Amino acid sequence: MKTKVVVVKTMEDFEKIRVIRGEARIIVILANSIDCKGNEFLPLIKPDVSIIMYGNGNTISNVVINEMGHEKVGIFGEVRNLYVRGVNLMNITVSGNKEVGALAGDVIEKTDLKNVNVKSKVSGYQFIGGVVGTTDEFRIADSSIESEVSSMDIEGNIVSFCSTYHEIGNVEVKDSKKIDERCGFSLKRIKDN
Repeated sequence: MKTKVVVVKTMEDFEKIRVIRGEARIIVILANSIDCKGNEFLPLIKPDVSIIMYGNGNTISNVVINEMGHEKVGIFGEVRNLYVRGVNLMNITVSGNKEVGALAGDVIEKTDLKNVNVKSKVSGYQFIGGVVGTTDEFRIADSSIESEVSSMDIEGNIVSFCSTYHEIGNVEVKDSKKIDERCGFSLKRIKDN
């Protein structure tokens, strides 16, 4: 598996990820904070790619993703694995059909987040999560989530569906509906604070 490093200074730099072909591990380094000013962004669909993202405490803000007729919608629409450290996602508005989240719509295998702060408004039909729509394994720690999630079916303030298990530690969750559903559905809950 090849490893590529992508330094992101603007949302346009995410296009460097879109052009990488085949199975790969991509290390994304957020060099500075990015204000998208409400401009629409198309989800990155990379099912053969594992993303390792280092935010260095920087913020991506004011992202709009409007893909109501589509599945696997988020900044990362679909990826193999997602490992994120030190990123703030503020005022992220995402709409899609199924498997929708502010950060990722569908993570095929493992999601591991730490020091991630998210303020999002996410909507769709099914499997709608404030951060991640669906994943196999999910871990999040030392993070803060403020999400407004709306769907017709399974939803969660953090993640809507984990097919194996989830682990949530030291995470503050704020929700406008006060449902406190951190994970909408999981076959096995390991730890939840």
